[in-house]
Amino acid sequence: MNRSKDEQELHNQLISAMIRYCENNNYTDIHANLPGYPPPQRFGNHIPDLTAKRPNNDRIICEAETDDTLTTNHTREKLSIFIRFSATVILIVPESCESLAHQTLGDWGIANRITVFTMKDA
Repeated sequence: MNRSKDEQELHNQLISAMIRYCENNNYTDIHANLPGYPPPQRFGNHIPDLTAKRPNNDRIICEAETDDTLTTNHTREKLSIFIRFSATVILIVPESCESLAHQTLGDWGIANRITVFTMKDA
């Protein structure tokens, strides 16, 4: 996905925030689309931004989206595929996008399958 420089920086910050959450909660086997981490595995035709294992060994799949990408068909397709592979799919967005995230997931009929995390806006 082509993002502006600012949007890519925010996207990376969202992934970093999710990595910190995983590390602080004793998740293991963290794979992320950031330098210094092994890349996540592909699910269907898509690679998530982050995967990890909870302390109970359940796998999570996390996708980071910004205002520019949150409501796209590409995002809808990715999330719809990821929920087939994991009981826990997390969508992390900037705090300013939280309402839109819940509304969009509801419109897509997948709100009950995805947990929304937010990161405070800079």
